[in-house]
Amino acid sequence: LKAPMMPPSKRSLRAILPKTSLNEALLLSPPEPATTTVFYFPGCGSERLYSTIAEAAIYDLLKTGTRVVLPPAHLCCGFPARANAKTRMHSDVTLRDTIILSQIREMFGYIHFDAVIVSCGTCRESLRELGTEEIFNCSLADIAHFVMEHAPERFTSTTARPFFYHAPCHDSLQGEGPLMLRQIGGQVTAVPGCCSEAGTLALSRPDIAGAMLKRKRDALQSALSGEPHATTIATNCPSCISGLGRNRDLHVTPQHLAVILAENLGGANWRKELHNLLKTAEVVTF
Repeated sequence: LKAPMMPPSKRSLRAILPKTSLNEALLLSPPEPATTTVFYFPGCGSERLYSTIAEAAIYDLLKTGTRVVLPPAHLCCGFPARANAKTRMHSDVTLRDTIILSQIREMFGYIHFDAVIVSCGTCRESLRELGTEEIFNCSLADIAHFVMEHAPERFTSTTARPFFYHAPCHDSLQGEGPLMLRQIGGQVTAVPGCCSEAGTLALSRPDIAGAMLKRKRDALQSALSGEPHATTIATNCPSCISGLGRNRDLHVTPQHLAVILAENLGGANWRKELHNLLKTAEVVTF
């Protein structure tokens, strides 16, 4: 482990939410009258590995007047199984997800959904193949893109802050990440190259991942010589948080764009405010 990954969060998202079984969803309402409703699929990376991402996504949505429906705990999109040629496992996971999401949509048949929200590009690809857009009759959207398009007036252009930016290979923002940062006053320097994590590649082929890590470190060191004041490298992929976190010895910390937006909306104490917002969470059986 010559390049340890970014430490995971100390708790999962579900540690701060009411417990649900496999046939129960959660309905989260904003503090003001809801103007939109979304279904948010956190995925493994945002819900369990780096739960701060899912917490920030929910906070961003609630603070911009959006009602949020969450699936049962710990659903996987199935992409890791497919990437590792686990065909049977992938089929089982996607069939289960299709049934659960269809039942949730039927249960909330009286609600118009404005979007299915993701905070992970691989989840976006899997959910699209799953037919989630047809199930909910709406489009798939990255959390940052949705909230900044839905309520741009809520986000302030703070004092200019330098950021590095890493575009994920599976990019749910389709190259628009730097634009989101600039809208809140960020001065963005893009750092090219794969993060080296590539989902499970760092486990299955550490030799290839090691070569990719070196290439990314070289690009990051080059960027640091040109922008020495930047200490945060932003991205919009949980897996990339792992890969980028292997470069923390360069004194640069990876941060998901959803978390950066949460800090913009609520300051350093946004997580404490989130706890109060979650007190009205409703468990809905489907």
